[in-house]
Amino acid sequence: MNRHISRTDVEQIDHTDDSGFAIGHGGPPSSAIAVALARGLETSRDKHIIHIAPSERSAEEIAGALRQFLPDADIILLPSWDCLPYDRVWPTRANMGRRLRALREIATKPDRPRIAVMSLEAILQRVPPAPVIAGGFTILEVGQKLDRDDFRTRSEAIGYVVDERVDEPGEIAFRGDLIDIFPAGADGPVRVIVGPDACIRQLKTYDPLSQLSDQVRDSITVGPASELIFKAGEHPELTAVRATSMEERLVASYGALPSVFDAASSASISFLEGTDGQPLGRIRDLVEDARRARQEAAGTKKPLPGRFYLSREEWDAALLNRCCVRLAVSAVGVPKFFRQARPGHDFAEFVTRQTSAGVRVVFTGDASELQRADRLLDRRLGRRAEEAADLPQILSAARGSLLKAEFVLDEGFVDAQSNIALVAASDLFGPALKANGSATTGILEPELRIGDVVVHEDHGLGVLAAVEQVELAGQQQDVVRLEYHGGASLLVPVDDFGRIWRYGSEPEAVSLDRLNGEGWPKRREAALREIDRLAKRLLGLAKIRSSQPAEILKPPARTWLVLRRNFPIRRRPTKRPPSSLCSMTFPPEGQ
Repeated sequence: MNRHISRTDVEQIDHTDDSGFAIGHGGPPSSAIAVALARGLETSRDKHIIHIAPSERSAEEIAGALRQFLPDADIILLPSWDCLPYDRVWPTRANMGRRLRALREIATKPDRPRIAVMSLEAILQRVPPAPVIAGGFTILEVGQKLDRDDFRTRSEAIGYVVDERVDEPGEIAFRGDLIDIFPAGADGPVRVIVGPDACIRQLKTYDPLSQLSDQVRDSITVGPASELIFKAGEHPELTAVRATSMEERLVASYGALPSVFDAASSASISFLEGTDGQPLGRIRDLVEDARRARQEAAGTKKPLPGRFYLSREEWDAALLNRCCVRLAVSAVGVPKFFRQARPGHDFAEFVTRQTSAGVRVVFTGDASELQRADRLLDRRLGRRAEEAADLPQILSAARGSLLKAEFVLDEGFVDAQSNIALVAASDLFGPALKANGSATTGILEPELRIGDVVVHEDHGLGVLAAVEQVELAGQQQDVVRLEYHGGASLLVPVDDFGRIWRYGSEPEAVSLDRLNGEGWPKRREAALREIDRLAKRLLGLAKIRSSQPAEILKPPARTWLVLRRNFPIRRRPTKRPPSSLCSMTFPPEGQ
């Protein structure tokens, strides 16, 4: 099983070149770049754009925003490998599956507007030939005849690993009439049920953790789990080829390799001004340094393939006769209202100032966040936002409009070119916080945001007012500020955040506790006494039930045999547990 390789050397570049262009997390907000691309798509001749982002994170954020802004367009994200160049450890099967699915789509002629987003690293990598990629995909449909042995051979030839339990992309398992497969480019695994006539009877998605079936599907697409795609029955042992880098294996298998520019020859090319300057040069230098280091470590006379990644000359040649747009995005980020002393007041003033200047103000977030912002604006300004479904509806709204859209974005922006001020929920309420610091149990707790009513274990009902930094013993420490009755404040270290829970009401609907008052301790003690009383009663009921015998259920032998054959997890011999509420006796297989 491949381990994920850190790409810190690539992703944490955060320098600025002579033109002022920032690599990595600098530059204009990703959502503003997405708006510029969406507007450019409208004027594009072929409605087909390839946008090259300076980093992988930027590409992911831009693609995520575009999918929400333009639900009727094809938005494709082509990731780069999740390992470093010329690494001995190959990209993961999940990563290669997503890449091949994206490359297959990019190589097809679009039938509706399309934007493909990728990073500099991704566009510089050569790719397998388009016919090889297309030939690696298989469609399974209910009612289709399926040769299990042939399907197994073909699956192994395109990179799948046969396992007993399928819970990761690129794995496949064969158990009687069941085939479990996790398509490498998909979001989850699928259970294929084959009938006695060798035809597919059912296709069901299932949870990889619980292994329980979920939704029924009419068809699924199984794509390659490796960019090394072999003919069925001709694939070598993985251990024999993994001693060399993926770049070496691809060049050895395919010879001359095309680029992404070749795969989408009709698309316009787009990137931010400055991307083809120092950012491109730094990525090229990183690749060349990795190739030299790998060459020295290998100690072989045979040179490593240096032409797998596009050179600067090849980059220039690819853009020579293409429609190429260098985006100049002048948008700036909106204020981080949640860091202010009066976030609601400052947000309302911002909305008034922008709408008065004729700017369309759009608040974005999930449904609950939109409701909170609406109540805040109604209380402060006496107006509510109108709903907008997508970016075209926002752009067509009247100047000075106040809108809301159910988009989940990392940050907002103010853009004079598009006359839009977009405020993300995280700008107003702050980043989502977990009510428990540990990764394991934090998942079970509700998210907390600035303005939520919370319960502190020792101090009772208060309002989560802000996240701040204070200096303790010469070091900056993160704290959350809780406000109580009368404006009293309490600073709580993030390490103690597990003692805070969200209370499901608005601040106006509850009476806050007095800090260090007597009311909360009394209510807490009364609650603890009631909990103890109920716990004793439950223990008594459990003791009574454990002493009662239960009916023994004996299933029909034929039904039990079918169940055993179709059970997704093999049963291991264990000692029979003592019967409690219900027990079953199982006939031996074959009876």
